[in-house]
Amino acid sequence: MLRLSLFFLSIIYYLEAKCQHLEIFNHINNNNISYGVWIVGPQYKNGKMMGALYQVRVEKQTGDSGLIANMKSNEWISALKNPETDWAANLLLYELYRKTGFILSDMKPDIWREKFKNEDLEFWISFLKNNK
Repeated sequence: MLRLSLFFLSIIYYLEAKCQHLEIFNHINNNNISYGVWIVGPQYKNGKMMGALYQVRVEKQTGDSGLIANMKSNEWISALKNPETDWAANLLLYELYRKTGFILSDMKPDIWREKFKNEDLEFWISFLKNNK
């Protein structure tokens, strides 16, 4: 009986955690995402001069960063393939993994979908699978 109770509790915990991760897209989605691309000046790192970086910064609510950092690869891929969250998920991933976002400066979601989504989707699928 104890094992059965523990089993059901673990299922409930898993489903609750999964819902919390995807819940981020209830208030950060393609319709209301607010972001900017910031230039981080050149840096001297490990004896080398590194060029300027263009970092994406997404406006988030308190507690969102923890949910975002703990999302699983399959959840990100699902969000990237969903037409209601694809743009938002892409921006969040650019920020999370500090991928240079020069191309996203003044980018409109429709243009991104038409010209860059497939490339970004391919990149993120490969990246997420190799960096679990």
